[in-house]
Amino acid sequence: MAFDDQARKEFYNVLKVDHSINFADEAERARYVEHLHGNEDAMNLLKTEIELCDGQGVFLFSGQSGTGKTTELLRLQHALRTSSSFKGKVFYTDMTEWLNPTQKVELASFMLALTASWVDSLGNEQGQRSAWEKLWSFLKNTDVTLESFSFSAGAAQVEADATAIQVGANFGPLSTNIKLALQNDQQFRSTLEDALKKNKTGFVKQLHDFVRELKIELCPHQEKCVLLIDSLEKIVGGGENTKEVLSSVLQLFEQQSSVLQLPLMHVVYSIPPFILRQNRQLPARLGNAADVSLPSVHVFKRKPYTVDRSEQGGQSKLRRLLSMRYPPWSNFFTEDQINAIIENTGGDIRDYLRTLQLCLLKVSPEQARVTETHIQTAFDRIRPNMDLPEQEKHWLARVNDTHESCLGEHIDVYTLESYIKTKHVLAYMNGETWYGVHPLILDRLPRLTNAAQGVTG
Repeated sequence: MAFDDQARKEFYNVLKVDHSINFADEAERARYVEHLHGNEDAMNLLKTEIELCDGQGVFLFSGQSGTGKTTELLRLQHALRTSSSFKGKVFYTDMTEWLNPTQKVELASFMLALTASWVDSLGNEQGQRSAWEKLWSFLKNTDVTLESFSFSAGAAQVEADATAIQVGANFGPLSTNIKLALQNDQQFRSTLEDALKKNKTGFVKQLHDFVRELKIELCPHQEKCVLLIDSLEKIVGGGENTKEVLSSVLQLFEQQSSVLQLPLMHVVYSIPPFILRQNRQLPARLGNAADVSLPSVHVFKRKPYTVDRSEQGGQSKLRRLLSMRYPPWSNFFTEDQINAIIENTGGDIRDYLRTLQLCLLKVSPEQARVTETHIQTAFDRIRPNMDLPEQEKHWLARVNDTHESCLGEHIDVYTLESYIKTKHVLAYMNGETWYGVHPLILDRLPRLTNAAQGVTG
């Protein structure tokens, strides 16, 4: 086949991992692969409960990074908007635009991020101007009295006053400044938390009043108002503060459940999987029956631990996903190469698409098709780092051998979560959660003796 750089460019761009399907577009909607994560439709379960639940509700949605959670939330948004049995409005927000994922979560900062992101998501929705005015009024007049709303943005010092929100039709300066402050200014976040501590009851009451008033303004005829809160599972810290950050997210949901129940609202929180593993009673505490988890695609069977090559297996579904994105993929890859990439990325959609992109980068007029060398070079780029303590290498070997978490004295749930974050460990689900080790590090794990297999971390 002659080298076609335009075709390579088209192929490369449809593989972008940050490009979620626009479900409002029929052509893009056709690219969606049904039941990619298993036979149960997780989003349909959430949709059904939201439609059945009157009043207000909190719904939990979890999954590790790279499994397609954003795509599923956007599908839920479209499904509700087009459902004949749903009357209301649905808004989507990405919390990584408002919170720093490497810093611990505090209640006041979180709730400001949540409400500001909701207001920002209104776009040209009727009532956005009054929504920003109400939010500004809340910040200035809350019982906890935030007398000065100022923060640093890079080298500049920004002072927000009553005129700031009058600039621009969509209050862009206030939106941008709040984002910058929440993500980058520790002094601003500390000021918020100090204000909350002085009068938590007053702070929460006024915030809930703001939410209630805005909901009534947006949905004045008792329609439902749904808010989809994405990407909280990405708030996992980094390096030495991982445990502190993960603990702060867990404490937020365990200890502040009444605050997270927004009046008259149906709120879906996308959360780290370990929160539900730590507290299976959390959905009940938040007042709802269902919680939904999105595992890695089932490329492997658990018993016996083999590649699932069936028509309904993960390998077949990920090939179908590729065909829907770029039907003539065989101009660059063989089917055996695609299968090898699927198996060696373990059902992680993000790594799968990225590996394909890395291979396409190596294609040239001299080598118009992907070679085994291209694939191995791509694998070297995505392989999790194995510069690890020997004790943790042995723990990974036990996880691979048992497909259980193998927690113990030296390996706690935070260690497990940090290794899920780095994709050393992948989570699957066939009725219950089980674990696998990333296929690209299997040959680098120590071989366990019979005695070592029974030892926990």
